[in-house]
Amino acid sequence: MRRIFFVVLFALVLASPARAGGPSLLIGANEGLLLRTSLVETKANMALAKLAGFKAVNFHAFWWPEVTSLREYDQQTLGNVSAASRLLGIPVYVAVTNTRGAYTPVTEEQRGQFAQFAASVAEEFPTFTKVIVGNEPNLNNFWAPQFDSSGGNLAARTYERVLADTYDALKAVSPKITVIGGAVSPRGHDNPAASSKSHSPTAFIRDLGQVYRASGRQKPIMDWFAFHPYGANSSELPSTRHPTSTNITLADYDKLVSALGQAFDGTKQVGAQIPIVYDEYGIQSTIPKSKIKKYTHSEQASTKPVPPDVQGERYKEALGIAFCQPTVKAMFLYHAFDEPDLGRWQSGLYYADHTPKPSLPLVRQAFQEIGRGVIARCPGMRLPVKATVTFPAPPKAASAGKRGSSIQFQLTCNLDCDYTSGVIDLSGGRSILAELGQAIGGKTRAVRFPARALPKGRYRIVVSLVAAVNPGRASRKASLPFVVR
Repeated sequence: MRRIFFVVLFALVLASPARAGGPSLLIGANEGLLLRTSLVETKANMALAKLAGFKAVNFHAFWWPEVTSLREYDQQTLGNVSAASRLLGIPVYVAVTNTRGAYTPVTEEQRGQFAQFAASVAEEFPTFTKVIVGNEPNLNNFWAPQFDSSGGNLAARTYERVLADTYDALKAVSPKITVIGGAVSPRGHDNPAASSKSHSPTAFIRDLGQVYRASGRQKPIMDWFAFHPYGANSSELPSTRHPTSTNITLADYDKLVSALGQAFDGTKQVGAQIPIVYDEYGIQSTIPKSKIKKYTHSEQASTKPVPPDVQGERYKEALGIAFCQPTVKAMFLYHAFDEPDLGRWQSGLYYADHTPKPSLPLVRQAFQEIGRGVIARCPGMRLPVKATVTFPAPPKAASAGKRGSSIQFQLTCNLDCDYTSGVIDLSGGRSILAELGQAIGGKTRAVRFPARALPKGRYRIVVSLVAAVNPGRASRKASLPFVVR
């Protein structure tokens, strides 16, 4: 038994190191209701998002043609977000974008105006250090025109130039700003003859890389890449893959990484290894009869919303999938609050009247499980444990051992962890007492050895801790020696 104990300790210490991703995944809310002219209202909405468990927020700052600096409305609404962010300790991601395709910055003058406007946001609000450039540039609704007269990808050409100009303008404000490009939609049809013009994400990313290579640029155009991995509708399982289509959704991560690698690897722009932000992902829920008066218009049949409890389960599944994707830095749910127009998005954790849905506690628990490292088992993931162990002072341990009282210590792991502990006889290395168990991440656990009188001698308490799920290299701690006389 004692020999097995030492083998376990040794094996835990030699476990493999962790890869990126996992518990560091940042979960936020993409929420337009933060842009209010009242600080009280902005702070209240952000506080509800924080109460739901969101750790960051994301919103749009809209550019219009000929605008190069913040308007009075921008100053007020963005200022309120900045103030609420400081008060509540919630980091901010801001997407600087045109409002719709008709206002795409296609000319050189407009590109300069757009870049100046983005720089003015960063200058005015220096805590806004994560800036997304554009929104779904592969769709005509947001970026037009999509095609040139010969059917070529004009959208990729104009977006690459806007992204490059904006990257340079933001880095001139501060090299610490993280410029996030892409914000690409998960689907498109690549047909210039269609009534609604769009590009698939696979084609758009490929063409964006071709434009970048042809430009001869010798520095990046983005630090991270944003993507919108929505399913085909809200009833589609987050785990659904699309191996034979040009669409890319949440479970098609390998396809997304491959597309980025083919587009940019071998250039100054990072491709396959670029950090990814899912800055929009939503699953819409049905609205109960008791709440329907808070909403207007009617639901589109193609939306296929799910009951609120199913929404919570699907969000948890989606979060677990993202948790296992090693280059994904953050995921923003769209939204925290339902939009009251049923023709738009009812994907929040709160109804339109700001009361919580049944999905909220399920999703909040999932957020916690991400931080504790237990939301999913991931192939190849090896999580190291960071632990704090408080041992008894040597005289106290010696006194308990001599009396036959229980020797105790406390431990705290950053993740849920399994611990293996023992009181070791230093004269021969034998385990005299042993205690095994599990601790919840972030919570202090008191460990008590069996009450037993120790023979005279020198002893040490040894504990090894390893992640309860996706275990990697163990953390090994030892007390100061104590002497039982």
